[in-house]
Amino acid sequence: MPFTANLEGVVEAGGSKFAPAGIYLLRVTETLEKTSAKGHPQVQMELVINSGVSKGVSLRHYVTFLPSDSKGAGFGKHFLKLVDQAHEGNVTVDASKWNGKVFKGRLDIVQNTKDGVTYNNNELSNDSWHKDDKDSPDLGLSAVVTPKVTASVEPVEVKGDLEEVPF
Repeated sequence: MPFTANLEGVVEAGGSKFAPAGIYLLRVTETLEKTSAKGHPQVQMELVINSGVSKGVSLRHYVTFLPSDSKGAGFGKHFLKLVDQAHEGNVTVDASKWNGKVFKGRLDIVQNTKDGVTYNNNELSNDSWHKDDKDSPDLGLSAVVTPKVTASVEPVEVKGDLEEVPF
């Protein structure tokens, strides 16, 4: 059955926004607890660039919690530290507490080909830093100052007639 669709301003598939490769402040905006294809606990999340010219660009990221004796198990622990959650010993992971957390991370651009079409996407690399990391890159944020605005208004004496200016 025919239907009407408003496609004004819609970007064709493969034309979604992505950020240049680099280091960004990233904010967790949504989380979903699930199970990986291999049966391990996993968190799917939406990350949004929190500052700079690419502010607002989003990407999906997954953190899989592997058994402690598995190669790669440390990334789950590292990510818990990134989002300021308990990360030592036996912990309960509540991904809903990650929402709104901000951390520094390096984004790469990766190309994926599906059905003969190549797409560019951002991917969070293993380089990411929590608030206490000593080797955390300075994104120039220490130079950002919120100006203190003070205003004082003094009366002004008007001499003569005021002229009306048409706009």
